[in-house]
Amino acid sequence: MKKLVILLLIIPLVSFGQKIEYNLNNIGSFLNRYDGTSWTNGFSTYSFSENCCNVDFDFSSCEPCFPPTTECHMCGYTWMKNDADSFTYGSDYQNDFYYEKDSNRFYEDNNNTIWSVHSRQGFIEPYESGKIKWVPVDSNSSEIEKIRLKNKPLLDSFELKQKEEREAIEKEFY
Repeated sequence: MKKLVILLLIIPLVSFGQKIEYNLNNIGSFLNRYDGTSWTNGFSTYSFSENCCNVDFDFSSCEPCFPPTTECHMCGYTWMKNDADSFTYGSDYQNDFYYEKDSNRFYEDNNNTIWSVHSRQGFIEPYESGKIKWVPVDSNSSEIEKIRLKNKPLLDSFELKQKEEREAIEKEFY
């Protein structure tokens, strides 16, 4: 039996003038330490909240299948994992032709910096975004612009891989 945790949607929010204080000496999870804080990578903004519930679901009938077969079924779910040093959310989906998995992992380093890596596994070989740096949304505009410039090549490369995957799918199935 597979036990999974459902991810309640984390809606990107923009917050201005928010004072963020960090104390990594607190014992607890990633979401506990960053609860109520908002971060930007120069393009997107996330507000972390631990005010979501953990619900276990049994997806035992949700096994990947290997086409060609008429036994295949579609199945998908979202999930989250809140560890001491990271927070990961994602979705897994079995369509009629291939298995897909998307995840976004936020983690902290020893300098209280938050990074993320977006991973995708689908029709083509698995790929990742690389390390995306995040700063508090109330950082000065020059700091946000530096982060934007640093992250842009990584995000562009990831988007290019997504485009290549969509084109490969269209070529194969349409």
